[in-house]
Amino acid sequence: MKQSEFFAAVENRLADEERERRSHADVERAIRATFDVIKEAMVNGDDVHIGGFGVFCTRNTKERQGHNPSTGEPITIPASRVVRLSVSDGFKKEVAAK
Repeated sequence: MKQSEFFAAVENRLADEERERRSHADVERAIRATFDVIKEAMVNGDDVHIGGFGVFCTRNTKERQGHNPSTGEPITIPASRVVRLSVSDGFKKEVAAK
């Protein structure tokens, strides 16, 4: 699903639930604000728990050895901070049922 399709789907869902149409710009602004809040919380080191969906969190990885796939030469992969999404059990079950 592309971003524009995602925005349109949310816009349609809101219209179905609220019996009134939200403008595309309002829906896009709300979605972008939601993602901005999630990103800001994660940058600050906070986990974001969304019931029925999952938990957005960050984890620190250690420095480790790897290899260049083109040359096979060993390289050191530096320590970093990575983003993770742990989906809820209910979400997993819904996806598995399809």
